[in-house]
Amino acid sequence: MTLRVLAVLLALIVSGIAPAGANGSVAVSAVQVGGLTTEHQDNPLGIDVAAPRLGWVLSADEHGVGQSAYEIAVSTSAGGSADVWDSGKVSSSQSFDIAYAGPQLHSRTRYFWRARVWDAAGAVSQWSDPASFETAFLAPSDFHGAWIGAHDTPAAPSLNGANWIWYPEGDPANSAPAGTRYFRRAFDLFRTDCR
Repeated sequence: MTLRVLAVLLALIVSGIAPAGANGSVAVSAVQVGGLTTEHQDNPLGIDVAAPRLGWVLSADEHGVGQSAYEIAVSTSAGGSADVWDSGKVSSSQSFDIAYAGPQLHSRTRYFWRARVWDAAGAVSQWSDPASFETAFLAPSDFHGAWIGAHDTPAAPSLNGANWIWYPEGDPANSAPAGTRYFRRAFDLFRTDCR
């Protein structure tokens, strides 16, 4: 068996075909990375989590091709270098729900990211096309507003300044005629029970 392997290698060398990686270059994988998602959405706006979950879909022309490692690069420009975070090569077959593990993200900022993977043979794929996500308010101190709504308790109506309809001046207690008495005062009614 050893003679067969040597014979095959000798035949390859004589014919000018070098084994993969023999010339010091990294073999390029047939696996392609696409369908990038952030928090299970395509290029979302308003992500309000500090460590968004990233994911992608693999495709290949061959059957049985899998992922053995990945690398994620996050930047502030679509074609830029990983100026925010580079995961480096991570040995894992996971391709979804990978939590961002870089420095703290800034509120109301657009980030771009891309990924590449290594297959089981150790060949690396090309970088994916970039995807993006935009953060929302990530800290409570980012909110500068007040709640819109009714006051906790409505002001009680006051009868100060009310006049007798039939007796605007004088002393109604001493000279009021017998009969029904009515007060006159304008005020607003607040409904607290809305059904």
